[in-house]
Parts: sequence; structure tokens; C-alpha cells
Amino acid sequence: MIKNESAASLSDERYVSPDDSQAKYFRVLRCCIAILTKLVDRRYGSSQLAEGSKASKKSSSSDITEKYSDIIGYSKLWKLAHASDVSVSRAVLELISSLVKDKGAHELVEPVLEDIATNVVYKSLKSSEPLVATSLLQALIGLTRKYANVWQLANSKKSTSFSALCKFVSQGSRRSSVYFWPSLLALVTALPTDISPYSNSENRDALLKAVSEGVTKETALSNYHAWGAYLTIVEKSVVAQEDSHHIIETAFTNLFNSVVIVTRPTRISQELVQVTSKKLVKFCSLDWDQVSRSLKACIDEIVKRQSRESLTNFTLITSATASDTALKQQFSELLSSIIIALLDKLEKGLNVFEVHLVSTLLVSYEKVLFPDSILSQRLDSFLVDHLPSFIVSEASSNLVAILEIYAKHRVSNGNSSLQPVLEQSFTCIIKSSYEDRKLDYLAGLLKSFTSLKTIVAPIDAVSQYLRYLLHISPGNDTDALWTAILYGICSHGVFVSEEAANDALNYLTITDGPPSRRTMQVFERLLADDNQYFAQFISSPKGKQFVSYLWTIEQSSTVEKLLHSIESPTTGNFEVLCEGLLEEVQHNRIMENIPLLVERGQRLLESVQQTGATSSADSLKQLLFSESDVIEKHLNSIFDAKVSSDLAVADSLGGAVLLVSSGEEAESASFGVNIEQFASTAVYVKSLVIENKADFLKLPASTVQDIILFLLYASEVISSAVFLGKLTAEGDDSASLLDFGSEVSTLLSEESTDFSVPQFVEAISEGDRGLVSRLVNLLWSSSSELTTKGYFSSRVLANIFDLVLVKAADSDVEPTIPKLRILFKTSILGTTAILHGLQKYLLQFAALGNLRNQFASDLIGLNEKQFSQTGLKSLIYLNMLLDVPANDVSTELIPLNRLLMVLQSVFTRINNTETDSLLNSRIELTKLVPKLMSLYPSLPTVFGIWKSCIQLLEQNFIDMSESLALRYFTFRFVVVAQKVIDSTPELAEEFDYSGEPEEAYRFIYEELFDQLYAAEASTNQPDYLTIVQLQKAVLSVPTKLLDYNKLYGLLGTPSSDVQRIAFVLLHRQIPSLQEEKSISFELQKSSISKQNESEIDEDEDEEVEDAAGRFPPRLLKMVKNVPAVYETDHSMTGYLWAWQLVYDHFQNSSYDLRRAYIGQLRRDADNVVDLLLDLISYYIVGNDLNKIAEKSKELDNIDKYEGTLVEDINDEVELLLLRSYFVVLQYTGSLAKSWFLSVKKRSVIIAVEKFTEKYVSPVLITRELNTIEKSLDGNSSINDENMSAKIARATNEVKAYYTTDDQTMEIAIRMPPLYPLRDLQVEGIKRIGVREKQWRAWLLASQAIGTAQNGSIIDSLELFKRNVSMHFEGIVECAICYSILHEDHSLPNKTCTTCKNKFHADCLYKWFKSAGSSSCPLCRATFSFRHGIN
Repeated sequence: MIKNESAASLSDERYVSPDDSQAKYFRVLRCCIAILTKLVDRRYGSSQLAEGSKASKKSSSSDITEKYSDIIGYSKLWKLAHASDVSVSRAVLELISSLVKDKGAHELVEPVLEDIATNVVYKSLKSSEPLVATSLLQALIGLTRKYANVWQLANSKKSTSFSALCKFVSQGSRRSSVYFWPSLLALVTALPTDISPYSNSENRDALLKAVSEGVTKETALSNYHAWGAYLTIVEKSVVAQEDSHHIIETAFTNLFNSVVIVTRPTRISQELVQVTSKKLVKFCSLDWDQVSRSLKACIDEIVKRQSRESLTNFTLITSATASDTALKQQFSELLSSIIIALLDKLEKGLNVFEVHLVSTLLVSYEKVLFPDSILSQRLDSFLVDHLPSFIVSEASSNLVAILEIYAKHRVSNGNSSLQPVLEQSFTCIIKSSYEDRKLDYLAGLLKSFTSLKTIVAPIDAVSQYLRYLLHISPGNDTDALWTAILYGICSHGVFVSEEAANDALNYLTITDGPPSRRTMQVFERLLADDNQYFAQFISSPKGKQFVSYLWTIEQSSTVEKLLHSIESPTTGNFEVLCEGLLEEVQHNRIMENIPLLVERGQRLLESVQQTGATSSADSLKQLLFSESDVIEKHLNSIFDAKVSSDLAVADSLGGAVLLVSSGEEAESASFGVNIEQFASTAVYVKSLVIENKADFLKLPASTVQDIILFLLYASEVISSAVFLGKLTAEGDDSASLLDFGSEVSTLLSEESTDFSVPQFVEAISEGDRGLVSRLVNLLWSSSSELTTKGYFSSRVLANIFDLVLVKAADSDVEPTIPKLRILFKTSILGTTAILHGLQKYLLQFAALGNLRNQFASDLIGLNEKQFSQTGLKSLIYLNMLLDVPANDVSTELIPLNRLLMVLQSVFTRINNTETDSLLNSRIELTKLVPKLMSLYPSLPTVFGIWKSCIQLLEQNFIDMSESLALRYFTFRFVVVAQKVIDSTPELAEEFDYSGEPEEAYRFIYEELFDQLYAAEASTNQPDYLTIVQLQKAVLSVPTKLLDYNKLYGLLGTPSSDVQRIAFVLLHRQIPSLQEEKSISFELQKSSISKQNESEIDEDEDEEVEDAAGRFPPRLLKMVKNVPAVYETDHSMTGYLWAWQLVYDHFQNSSYDLRRAYIGQLRRDADNVVDLLLDLISYYIVGNDLNKIAEKSKELDNIDKYEGTLVEDINDEVELLLLRSYFVVLQYTGSLAKSWFLSVKKRSVIIAVEKFTEKYVSPVLITRELNTIEKSLDGNSSINDENMSAKIARATNEVKAYYTTDDQTMEIAIRMPPLYPLRDLQVEGIKRIGVREKQWRAWLLASQAIGTAQNGSIIDSLELFKRNVSMHFEGIVECAICYSILHEDHSLPNKTCTTCKNKFHADCLYKWFKSAGSSSCPLCRATFSFRHGIN
């Protein structure tokens, strides 16, 4: 193969390219040489020879040996060592390695050694490929070790083999540094003596030069291998030869120039540092004099270049030398002489780099240089003479470093020469005009305080300047200022007086808000650098106050670190910390801080438990305000305030709240100014009690009772405050408030497990049998007073009674009712608490029926004075005992005659009394009558009962402003009356419901709408519930009494609740009017068409649209006012509800009427649809609508939106946005498509496409196909003897077939996945009996109906059918659009008197406008009109 074959002989040139032939040839050669190598190893390997026997050797065939010799002897084989193919070269080199290591192969190599020398040693070194460099070195190592004369044989006439080696080395490792340079060292060691660089100086210099050149070609990450090889060769040369000075000088010159002295910022690698520093130590031991001279020369060069990077590299390389014990003294003397020489130069003037050099040398070699009294004295004189003058310069930081080194190693002489020097230095800095650097210089010098303690006394100028810096610090966030402040404080007792440092700390703790980031940085550093001083500060009053304040701010690692350090049990600060914590709790006005304060309190308890210094119960007692009057003060702040009658809306304890509030007092009532502090305290106490319940129950009984009673009161107060909107919170804090009552009830229920109903009744009189018994007795006593405290006491009592009843059997409850009846006389509010609990037994126990009749009888025959004293109480009791579902009542709860007497008596007193003193009684009566309407559907109209009801309502509407509760129950009265009026003939007769309403009836509904127009946005639950009742009442108003113009105006009111009512009323009415409006529109259009049939009026279309198809002006005005993105207030809801009403006009309307509406949106509304879609696109891009769209039922029932209440206004806004987008695409798809095509932002296009195709288009397509399917199943005009259609849901396609004379035309209408943002595709599949041009015109007209005119597919099919039918009937098409029917379904009725061609009026009008003349489009004659086909 090697001898006879070539690239041309191995491949057919007809089929294989020259490059492929050459590649194949080399592949085969490589394989052949590899096989030869294996065979040589097998035959001549040492293992084979050892195992073989003499007999086997003798039996070896000589001809086989000759064959190996023939192959090895081919000159061509060794020329392949420097072949262009890397794999072939490497294979030859591996063969060489195999031959030289196999002992038996000697006889094969000797004859061809000269060829091997020439080709492998000489030529390969001169021309080898980079990828075989290491392989070549490995082959040469083996060859040299076995045949040393090979280098002599390789010499040529022009150059030596060693020069070829040097040239080879000068090219570097060729990216194989790890193996190349160690291999080179091995080869150099193996070279014969006559050419070895260790014995031949000329070859040494040549090789070192070559290696130094090769080093420069290495990467920065791998050059340490090259330098290691270089320095190793130098080291061995120094040992072997005499001219070591020259060798070292040259080597270090190369090293320093290449590694140390750099022209750009370059940091040498750690590996290179290790290699060079170790070699440097060896060179120092071999020739210190020459090394020291080289080091000095390097320093001189560094000074000359003023290179900081070079200085850093110098210190890195010499680090091992400095730490070597044998060289320490010599190196110290060298460095000292260099530093002193530099200081002498600085005497002549400041050189910033030289100062930097001195400081670097001092810092880097501090342990080597000191102690050195000569150097210390020289530094002392230098600082005394030059520190003040040099400190205000760029050398400032280096001078401070020199100062610190000197201070640590100075020779003490009994007094300090530094005090006046430092005073002068600080004065120079403070008075410096370098304002931008002054603070940096100051902070740098202040940092040296740790080295100067006990050496320097505080300096007044520095103390005063620190105070000045603090004065200018507010609003100043510069690093230099705060660094100076930090080190000014840290240098207390050194540069700054203790008093000034303390004042600085106190100043930093004074803050109106959270401590600034800079302040916290100061404390963090102070804690790390001077913990003892910081501990001293936090033990002061100011420090305690500051740490207490830290508990209330957001946690961070710094704050946590500070707090943990002072909360350590070993500090003994538990009592002080408790006082600070409780003070924070009772002054806290933000609920969100309470969880953190609870956490702090819990952590204090746990820290005390770890030490065991005091019991857990005693520690908990200190954290629960039990030793102070804080709880009593909080309760008094609540009990001294008025109670709002608005609580009656919640119907808590019936109308018990009306017993303690009246008139204007109720409206202005509040919880005082401390409700937030009260709630914070209550949540804090509750959290600690529940978390540490076992320890809490170990406290004295009186303490446990006081705290539980406080929590029970707090539960009711907080729930009332939340209901009235006096207390608000968000997120977890809101949940904490809402869950407060249930958590307290759970705590109480655990204590009342064995407490029975009889025990409860007994406790009212004698409460001395346990905790619950004492609480019941105390609460009953408090509820006997008609005060705020009495009201909340009765609510707490009701909760306790409910807990007891949950576990009670009916047999335990009924016997206690007579006993309770006796106790009712002692507490009116307590009675409401008991009745509240007994309401679930109203239809079970006869005793309650007797009680109900008694309370009813108490209302009969009362005079005015008696009624004012007891009427309200009896009405409240009666209301509570009649609070049962009407469907569950089978008998009269109160005998009818007695009930009529009760009503007559109450109406007489209330309707005939003009004073406001009976306002609360009127509220209770207004609540009572609707209950009676449900319980007594056939209540007779005796004593003028129903007329009295009407008078009651009239009077209530007059006094609406007096009480929110009155408004709420009045509206509910109207709602109930409307529900029962059809089944109550007497009531219907009183209202004259069948004919024109009576004046009173009309007055009531007018008043309802006055209340609606005057309603404001709800601010709390009572307002909201009242508006809900108002909505229900208004929705019951007969439609003939509604004023729709006013309702449109309500959409702009600043109340979403009021807007909702207006929307619901209009939403119910608008769609039902559209069918009648469509007929009116067609009649008006026909009338206008007849008036203008003799000529074309340029404003014809506009007049038709103006005649009908107009939106209410107020509605259009609403949709023009686009709110800001992500608004969730009334402006957004009003805007979106207005759009719902706009699209309500499209429901049940004809095609022409819809076109008129769309025309108005385009012409009169300034493209408001685009603005709506812009708004919606923001939410689509932000993925805000995806969540609600994922709920398939929302889209499936999107048309069923009725404006029902949604708990979260944000959810409602998103639902309205989704529905708005849906109806825009459903009814005005062409407008949506125009908007979509105008969008420029790619992100918006992608988001809208994705959202629409996933959520909206499938629903619209399904609905369209369902509509077509229903139409085909019914009596549709597109499904008769001539035309039929089929639906293909898989492809969203409708195919229509028109048959005439046994020939069938076929078209297909296909809806795209992004319908309607992409056009309908109308395809003419089969054309029969019509010209191509006209056929295309029909298809385009049908497509335009669905894409440009917002028509349905049915509209498109109808237009196609009528065009085809009229064509075959002989009706002439329009000569402009080639269709018979126009998009507006009109015929070509305008005829040219000259050419007789017919045109659609709209086509002709567009032609005239574009042409700028009134000439015929075909014959160009002046157009004279006459009416065409009717």
C-alpha cells in the first residue's frame, strides 16, 4: 500500500473528486500504518520476547523479518511523518515510539536511522502541523534516548537539527501547553552532551530565546507551564555553567518585562504566581546579589512607568521570597533601602505614585519589615513633616495606610508626636477647598482610629465638624457624607469626643418615618465594628426608644441582627422591652404592624423561657396590659361614644340599637378617635392569649376574666366598626379582623363546655360558679342600662347564649322560658339578647307564642305618653318573635283580631304624631308591616290598615334624610309590597293597581327615583345594603312610569351601585324596543326614498340614517369619555355599562337598522369603538382577561349578563371588558377588523390574535353555525326548492347550492379561525349560466355583507340567492358593481337616458364623488335621471 498505491490509484477519478480521493488515500494510509504498529508491537515487543523460547526464535521465518525490514525501509514511509494530513503524521510518530521502545526492533531501525533522522527530526521540526507538536516531542524523546546520534544524522548542510528544534519551540505549544512544555523539558534533558544547552552556552542562549518567544504565544491562562519550563532551563543552566550573572539577569529581565511590567490592567494567574515565586526563591539562594539588582531594577521600572498593576504583580511574585526564613533578613534590608530611598525622593515634592508604592510595600511586607527602628524613625519624620501638607491630595488614602502601619510599629518615646500632626491634618481637610473630595479625605483619615487608640486624644475641630455633617445629612444620600459620619462615630474617644458621638447617635434616631437606608448602614457597621459601644447606646433611653421603634418597621437582616442582639436573655432587659412593646401596641394606628408586634412579644416570651428566670405565666402577664389601666381606657373610649343607628340595617339583636340611639345622634355616631388603637390592642392580646393559652389560664382568675371580657367586647366592637366602614384593612390583616370574633368564640366555647341553659338562667341572678357564670351575671347587669356599654354587653351576652344553646337539648330549653320571662323586666337590652337566641324555637314552643301575644297586647290602647315610653321596646320584641319564614307558618301567630287592634293602635300613635321622637318606632313599624304582608296575605282592609301603610310610606319618604335605617327598611317595604300586591286584593285596590295609579302610589315611585338620583357611592356595608334594596324597589316600578332619559344620566353618577340600577333598567328595556324600531326605520327609509326618487341627493344615505337609527345623545357622550387603564372606580363601570347598552340596540334589530347604528358610530362618535378596543387590548396584553375567559360558562352565557351584583369590583370590570370585546366582535366585526389592521405594536397583535382565537372566535363561530342550522331547520328563505345549504362544522364552512333547469351552482362561505378579525372567505365552486365578471361581483357582494357590513352568513346567502334569482328573472344588474342587489338590498333604479344602462343609487353617488362630475360612467353623457325598476 505504502509503496505502490497513490490517491489516483485508490479511486476512480470519474466518480470521485480529487479532494475526496486524497482524503480516502490518507485514511487508508493511517489504517495501514496503525496495523503495522500493532504488528511490530506483537512481534518485537518486550513481553513477547520474554515469553518466547529459543526454539520459537529459531523457528521464526527469516522471510517474515525481511518483509518487516522492507516495509520499514521504505523512504516514503518516513516522509509521511511530515505529511499534510495530521492523522497520518501522528500514526508515523506512534510507529517511531513503538519501534524505539521494542527491544527486538533494533535491527529494523538501524538501517533506516538516517532516513528517520532526516524526516522525523529535521523536517518534522521545521514543518510539523500544530496538532502533532506534542506527539512529535514524545517521539523525539524516545528516539533521542535510544539513538543519541540521530541529532547528528539529522543535521543538514544549511542548518543543524538543534536550530530546527529552537525554531519549533519558538512557535509555542500550539494550544497544548499542559503536555508540550513538560515534554520539551524531558527532551532537553535527553539531548546528547555535544548539543545540550546545559553544556553548550551557544545552544543555551538559542534555546532560552526560543522558549521566551514561545511563551509570548501562550494564553494568559496557560502561560505558567511555559514560564515553568523556561525558568527550569535557566535554573539548570545556572547550576551547570559559570556565567550565572548573565543568565539570571537575562532571565529576570524577560520575566519582569513580560509578566510584571504591564502596559494595561492585567492580573497574573495564581498558577503563574506559584511557579515564578518558587523559582525566585531558588534563584535568590543561588545568586542573591544578581537577584537583588534585578528586583531593584524592576522597582525602578515600575516607578518610571507608574503602573499600579505592575506593582501588584511584583508583590505577588515576591511573596514567597518575603516569607522564606533564610532570605527574610536580606529581603527586609533590600525593601527598607528601597522605601527609605523613596521617602528621600518625596522630601523634594509630592509624587502620588511614589506614596502609593511606599504604602503598598509597607502593607504587603509588614511582617518582613518590622520591627525596624531605622525605618520607623524615618517614617515618623516623614509623617511629621509632610502629613498635613500631603493629606489633601490624591495620595491621601496611601498616607493613611502609612500612618496606620507606623502607628502599629512605632517606637514609643513617652510622648506622641502625632497629636499636633493629626490636628493640623484634620484642620487642612476641613478647611480644604476641594469640596468634592473633602469628605473622602476626612473619612479616610477617620478610618485610622483603630490604630491610634490610646495614642491620640479627641480633637475639637473633628467633633464640631461631625455635628455639622449631621446637620446637613437630611436629604443628602452621598456615600462620602455617610461614610464620614459612620467613622466619625466609630472614632469616639480617639478623634471625636464621647459626647459628640452620643449626640450623633441620638440625632440619627430622631425620625418621622422609617430610618433611612443610610442610618441603618451606620448602625449595622457600628454593631459590627464596635459592639460594646453600641450595646452601651441601646441601654440609654434614646436607644431603647429607637429599638422599640425598629419593631414596627419592615424586617430586614440588619434590623433582625440588631434586635436579636438586644433581645438576648443575657441582657436582662425583659421588663424594659415589654414596656416599649406595649407602648407601641397601644399607639399603633396601622393594623398591618400588629402581626410583627405579636411576633416580637412571642419571641420575648420564648427568650425568657430559655433562661427560666421567671415563670412563663408571669412573663405573659406583663405582656397583656394586666398591670395597667390601658384596657379600661380603651373600653371607656368606645363606651363613651354614641352608637350608630345604621347598625339596625344588619338587624343585629333585632332593633336593639334603636333603644340607645335616636335622631341626629344616630347619624353622627362613631367609635371615637381610638378605634384603630383599640382594634390593634385587641388583636395583639387575642393573638398572645391563643398562642399561649396554657400559660394564660394559669393567671389569677380575675385577670383571666378581665382579659376574656375585653376580648368579647372587642369582638363585637370590631365587627361593628368593620360593618360601618370605620375600620378597614387589606389582605391578611382584613382576614385577621374578620376572624377575630370566631377565634374569641372558640376560646370561650372551650371554657363553657359543661355550661347548660339552666345554669345560664341561674347565672343571671347569681353569677359565682365559674368564669362563664361570672361573665353572664356581669353582662346582664351591664345590659340593664340603655347605653353604649349596655348595647354591646347585650350582644356579647347573646353570643354566649348562642354557644350554650348549640349544645342544649330542647327539653332543657323550654322549661327555662317562664323563668326568663320574669327576668325580662330587669333588662330591656338583655331581653333582646335572650330573644335573639330563642328565635330558632319560635314555632316549637307554645311559651314563645304566649310571649308573642303578650308583647302584641302591650301595644294595644297605649296613649301618646305610654307609647313613647314602651312602644319601641314592644315593637322590637314583637319583630323578633315574628321573624319566621312565611312558608313554615301553618296557623296564625297572633290572632287576627288582636293583630288588627295592634296595627290600629300603632298607626294611630305614629301617623298622628308630628314629633321626631317616634322616628325609631316608625323604623320598627316599617320593618314589621312587610313581615305581616307575608304572614297574613288576606289581611282585611279594616280600620284603614292599608291606607295607613301608604301614609307611613309617604311620611318615611319625607323623613328619608333623618336615618339610613329608615331608608333601608322603607325600600324593603316597597319590594315586599310589590311581591304580594297581586295576591292581596285589598292592597291592590288601595293602590288602584289595575288602572291609573293613585296620587300616593305615583308619589311613592317618584320618591324612589328621587332617592335614586340623589344616591351616592356606598362607603360602608349599610350604604351598600341600602342601595341594593333601592335597586330592588326601583326594578319593581311599572315601565310606564320610567323616565329613560334620566336613567341614561345616572350612568355618569360617581357611584357604581347607582350606575348598576340604571343599567339593569335600561338593559331590560332597550332590546325589546328594537323590533318595533326596525319597522319604523324601514317605513321612514321608504318614505325618504319616494321623496327623492326623481333625483339623487348627495346626502341621501345620511338623511336616511338621521331619520332613525340614532343612539341617545347621553349614551354616546358616555362612550366618548374613555377612562384610564386599570381604573376600577365608577368611571370605568359607567363607561363599560354604557357600551353594553350601545350594543343592546343591536339585539332584535334589522340589518338596515344595524347599518344605521354602525354609521352613527363611525360618523358621529369619533371612532369610539377603536378607543374601546385600545382599552381592552391593554388588559389582553396583560393577561388580565384570561382567567375569567377560562371559565367557559362566562363565555357560554355572555349574553345573559344582567348586571347582577359581583363581590369584587375588579372581577366585574374584567367581566364587562370581556363582554364588551365579545359584543364588539359579534355586532361590529368590521369595525373591530379595521382597528386590528391599524395596530402597530407586534406584541399587541400577537396577544389579541392568541386571545381571540382561543376564547372568542370559537364561540362566535359556533353561534353563527347554530343560527344557520336553526334557520335551515325552519322556514328559511335560503332553504327552498331552488336553494339549499349544508354546514361543515369541522371546517367552519357553509356550502350553498342553487338549482335551475337541472343545473346547480355552488358556493362556499368559510369562517377563518380568527373570525371576525379576518375576512370571510367566499368561494365560487361551480358557476352556471352567468359571466365570470358578474359571478365575481355576486361573490364579492356576498363577502362584503359579512366583512364590511357586519351582516351574518345568512344575510350573505340571502343576497346571493336574490342576485341569482333576479338574474334569471331577467332583471338587469348595476353597470358599476355588476350585482342586481346592492349591499343595502336596493335594486339598480337609476337609468341613464342616453345609453339606457341602470345603476344603484349608492354606486352612482360614489362614482360622481370620485369622478368630480355627474356624467354617465359608460357613455359620459350628462346624467339625466329617471326612476327605474320598482
